Amino acid sequence: MLISFPPYSAHPKATCSRDQSPTRRCHLLRPVGSLGSGFVCTVVEEMYQMFLKKETTIRAELSRLVIGCVLPVWLIAAYLIHYAYNAKVDEVKRIMLDSAQLTTMIVDRELATIKATLQTLATSPAFTENDLPLLYRQCLEIRAGYPGAELVIADSSCQQLINTFRPLGSHLPKGNNYLAVKRVFLTRQPVVSDLFLGALTGRHLLAIDVPVVRNGKVIYDLSMIFTPERLSSILRQQRLPAGWYTAIIDKQMLLVARSHDQDRYVSRPAGPRLRSAMLGAPSGTLELVNLAGIPAFVSYCRSSVSGWTVLAGVPKSTLMTDAYRWAIWGTVVATAISLLSIALAGRSWRRIASSIRSLVPPAIAIGCGGAVRAAGNQPIKETAEVSRALAEASNLIQSQILTVREQQQRLRQANELLEHRVAERTADLEAAMREQESFSYTVSHDLRAPLRHLNSYCTILAEDHGRELSPEGRLYLERISSAADKMGRLIDNLLELSKITKAPLQPKIVDLSEVATSILSAFRETEPQRDMSLVIEQGVKVHGDPVLLEQLLQNLLANAWKYTSKLQSACIEFGSTSAAGEAVYFIKDDGVGFDMAYRDKLFKAFERLHGEEFEGLGIGLATAQRVVERHGGRIWADGKVGAGATIYFSIPAAGDC
Repeated sequence: MLISFPPYSAHPKATCSRDQSPTRRCHLLRPVGSLGSGFVCTVVEEMYQMFLKKETTIRAELSRLVIGCVLPVWLIAAYLIHYAYNAKVDEVKRIMLDSAQLTTMIVDRELATIKATLQTLATSPAFTENDLPLLYRQCLEIRAGYPGAELVIADSSCQQLINTFRPLGSHLPKGNNYLAVKRVFLTRQPVVSDLFLGALTGRHLLAIDVPVVRNGKVIYDLSMIFTPERLSSILRQQRLPAGWYTAIIDKQMLLVARSHDQDRYVSRPAGPRLRSAMLGAPSGTLELVNLAGIPAFVSYCRSSVSGWTVLAGVPKSTLMTDAYRWAIWGTVVATAISLLSIALAGRSWRRIASSIRSLVPPAIAIGCGGAVRAAGNQPIKETAEVSRALAEASNLIQSQILTVREQQQRLRQANELLEHRVAERTADLEAAMREQESFSYTVSHDLRAPLRHLNSYCTILAEDHGRELSPEGRLYLERISSAADKMGRLIDNLLELSKITKAPLQPKIVDLSEVATSILSAFRETEPQRDMSLVIEQGVKVHGDPVLLEQLLQNLLANAWKYTSKLQSACIEFGSTSAAGEAVYFIKDDGVGFDMAYRDKLFKAFERLHGEEFEGLGIGLATAQRVVERHGGRIWADGKVGAGATIYFSIPAAGDC
């Protein structure tokens, strides 16, 4: 069916059929063979709305339209928005850094005042005379000037001798800021502590410790202990803009004070990005997600006096307010100019659009599977080229339809051949499984009988003729019996390994923490003399076969228990973590470890990385690998000789298993 390009003034809508003229065919086309015409119709419909009758190039008209009407306006608007945002951010960063530095100076001044007060008290003659009642009264006088604070005098073991929180003579425990006290006695210099829990109050506290020196030797540690709220009140006194906040981080990267929501965030660790920045430079500014989960800009400054770091932060949304205002105004202006430009370019748009409409009928005919030929009188160069291309496309489509049908036929034949081969391979696999079951039966029954006879005769020989044998003969007899027992255990392990791959899974929710606790409790009962530290994370649950998972933990924990047996004091830990969004479980010990160069052999059956000093057959880790792989997971290890080993494994969730 050949179709010429008649004049076309309208785009009729009708159901596509072979007996209709091309000018009456619908732009909603059905696919012919495996090729559809929806894309062609979409393009034609857009082209139908765009162009007119004068010979020119579409590229020139469209480029002129885009560049002259829209692009410059939006580029200018984007530049202004970007400039306003960057200017605001730079200004706020400078102010935040200045605020952090100023607050650092204020905090250092407060700490210096307290330190000077304590150093003055440290010169009291009552220390030389060991007059504790007088020292207690002097401490009370100083405490009156520092509401909420307490004074403590301790010896080198951190044993508190005086604590103004309790009456003189009360029983006092050892303090919990042992590191600060130890440093005072070693360096004879004042120390500002990190956050710690009070031995009496159980609350989060901070302390400034100074040495009491007599005859060139530190005899006592004198400290003032106060709550983080004291620092928070200093932070709240700084007049910051609305929405801004300040905070203090100690040397352990723990939050000790905050100008807002103090109780909510105290003792929480700094985020990894902030920690990295603080370790890299003593001051700076960065963008991060703060402890409240809000994107924010944060400036920090580390104190050279206390080692603490003062933060000044502002939520990113606060900064974006001005940028949003600029964006709205820029968008309104750009839109107005764009609409004006588009209105002025409308005449050119209409001229180009009408020239393209004559290409609609042949495109629709191609979509319906018809053949077309190029028209000879197109006013626009590009439309003439498209007309010729449509004619060529029609010929190619007809050729492709035949090619696709031939390929579909060959594909059906290939599928039939593949199904036949799959059936053959399935039959081979079933035969192999039957042979494996037969082998397992042989191992279970035929090999056990000779072993039982061997053990029986060894027992009879030892009982009836043991006295007649030389010591060397009795040693050989014991070795024969031991080897037979070892072979029996080896057969049992091989059968167990075979059952793991055949037994159907019975998945359910399994509490691995309870299973690990039960197994380690049994180990401890068998060897109560061992000094073992067992760390088990609670609430670790997975979806899997309870029998296989118990066997998995039994083998892995038995390995950890075995390879820590040479240590006087050892630790075994079970817990969970995550890697790349995947839940990962681990069993860690501090035993003999292994050389990572041989980790490829670790999970192979009968491969052992240690000699006869540790008993075993080399089946446990191979069995563990089979269990994990049955659940669709993976298992790997990490270790170092003399530094222990960690076995990691993953069990996919129920939907992924």
